[in-house]
Amino acid sequence: MATNSIGSGTRNISINVPVDERDLLGKVVFAEGLSVGELVRKAYLAGLDARTAQEIREIRRKYYGSREGSL
Repeated sequence: MATNSIGSGTRNISINVPVDERDLLGKVVFAEGLSVGELVRKAYLAGLDARTAQEIREIRRKYYGSREGSL
């Protein structure tokens, strides 16, 4: 899977996790055809209240179009 460049107007979020956890995430995302970033974005969006999640979806649509807005 190719790495995407960091787009203008965006920021990276770095999180530290145990090596074993990252290895497991890699296996999960590979099986699902995702990237770790996509999985993390889906996971934290699912944990937010509905109003905040909707605001984030609207922000994503502004930056990335409809595909990322659905994550």
